Amino acid sequence: MASGVVPSAFCRHFIFWMLPTLVSTLLVLAYFSGIPALRNLVAPPANREYGLLEHLQVLILLCASIGGILGFKRAEGWVEKTVCALFAAGSALLLLEEIDYGLHYWEFAFGESGLVTLSIHNMDDNSNLSGIKTASIVFTLLLFVVLPLVASHFADPRIAYFVPHRMLITTVIAAFAMSQFAHLLDEAGWYPNGPLLHNVSEFRETFTYYAFMLYGLDVALRRKWPGASI
Repeated sequence: MASGVVPSAFCRHFIFWMLPTLVSTLLVLAYFSGIPALRNLVAPPANREYGLLEHLQVLILLCASIGGILGFKRAEGWVEKTVCALFAAGSALLLLEEIDYGLHYWEFAFGESGLVTLSIHNMDDNSNLSGIKTASIVFTLLLFVVLPLVASHFADPRIAYFVPHRMLITTVIAAFAMSQFAHLLDEAGWYPNGPLLHNVSEFRETFTYYAFMLYGLDVALRRKWPGASI
């Protein structure tokens, strides 16, 4: 990481896994609480897209996109600018996918429903395809766990520029622990046939977006490409 103010050990732990674990735990407990007002706040039966869980994902992706834009303005060379532009554009695309390119808010504002979806991950129930989920998990493990662990074998600073912070390993571990917790409650029948039926993995997805945001903000706002103005 670039030189500058180094967060204390507690701050690092708080940012990388304590905060997201706390927030996710509260959301999981609220959803499975059996208290209608709380569970509807997390994922309303009418449309889970209007709940806190989905909007937390939108907020994370919005912060990531803004971070990419700020990083682009800060960047000195074309490599940094390209990386920041891709990060901002990728975050914006994921954000648009999550809000179905605005259709969710259109339906809410005008009381319409059943509009044709525009988001790819919602077409033909693609989000539930095991292949896509497996690929997402494998990619997450390779990027945020395997790469930081093997990075010490590479001396090239250009490779180090892209290596995620090792603390993101704790983020991934917490994400899978939270996912298992949510699945256990779901399989125990705490909220049968709820709006997150077959979609409890949304809790892990929120963690994944958070890890993606932390990684992108670190690269865009704190790191410098070796050779400065290259």
